[in-house]
Amino acid sequence: MADLTATIITYNEEKTIQACLEGLTWAKEIVVVDSGSSDRTLEICRGYTVKIVYHPWVGFIEQKNVAVSLATYDWILNIDADERVSEELRHAIERELSAPRHDGYWIARRNYFLGRWIRHGGWYPDRVLRLFDRRTGRFGGRNPHAYFVIPEGSVGFIDSDLIHYTYQDLSQYLQKQDWYSGISASERVKWGRRSGSITQIELLLRAMLKFVQVYLLKRGFLDGMHGWIVAAGASYFNIFKYAKVWEAGFTRDRIVSGAPTDGLAGSSIHRQLWRLDAETQASAESVERLGAVGWIDVAVQPLLTFAKVYLYRQACRNGLRGLVDATLMSFHIFVRHVKAWELLLRRERLLE
Repeated sequence: MADLTATIITYNEEKTIQACLEGLTWAKEIVVVDSGSSDRTLEICRGYTVKIVYHPWVGFIEQKNVAVSLATYDWILNIDADERVSEELRHAIERELSAPRHDGYWIARRNYFLGRWIRHGGWYPDRVLRLFDRRTGRFGGRNPHAYFVIPEGSVGFIDSDLIHYTYQDLSQYLQKQDWYSGISASERVKWGRRSGSITQIELLLRAMLKFVQVYLLKRGFLDGMHGWIVAAGASYFNIFKYAKVWEAGFTRDRIVSGAPTDGLAGSSIHRQLWRLDAETQASAESVERLGAVGWIDVAVQPLLTFAKVYLYRQACRNGLRGLVDATLMSFHIFVRHVKAWELLLRRERLLE
């Protein structure tokens, strides 16, 4: 049993937390910092550890630092509830900690999305610094991207992968990306980004550059349809993130609520995305019953919808609002067909 503490922050994780904890029973201590779960998360956690602490949500960085501060041991393995430590990774960690050569270690994450390991587009190896001596640093970054910072000292690599089940389905992907984009927008406003500095050209360029980066430069195209969905989704949410910064200029509410809930206050984009998620489910099922969803549906139709609304219907004359509306309409078509494609994949797996 390794002399380390495994730390986890939780909020309504009943669907994932047990499998996560099962992979950590070899650690000498497990610390769970919960921010107010209302499901069975705490009940499940009590079967694996007595060190469960409530701490009001203040952000990813802050919650992770709280968890680290509660640890008994100096060596920390920080894990998210949707991640899994395999036996191979466990043994690699134990071997390294028997005679540590560094103050921290990068671990590659193997990310799964829509039933498949995504090997390209920046999703692998996706190294994260999750094994570290807490005396050498602390979590930093900018929410929602928290990472452990070691100002001085050496960092090595663990030769095994951390398994990451990123999203259970497309609906969870939409909800989490909506939340993350809201947090990112709020951070940008807090650090001085102003509504008036956001332009249509910037949003369009950011979307195109993000797609090129993920799909071409990081070779997302090698993952087939999955790679296109990952790249297109990143492109859409890059627009929504900066559009939320723009919206913050004319709303009295904060962009992000004070808890890790499904709520982002004061954003019409958030409200439309949640409505879109519900509306597309029924239409996806009707498309799925037709028995075929292909590249034209997932790639071409959303682009044609955007061009039709933004150019032919002249939404471009309405400035940023027109661009956001055209993007949301395009995204609606994209999500509907991706959900139908997801349903077809599930049906095929059941028949295997």
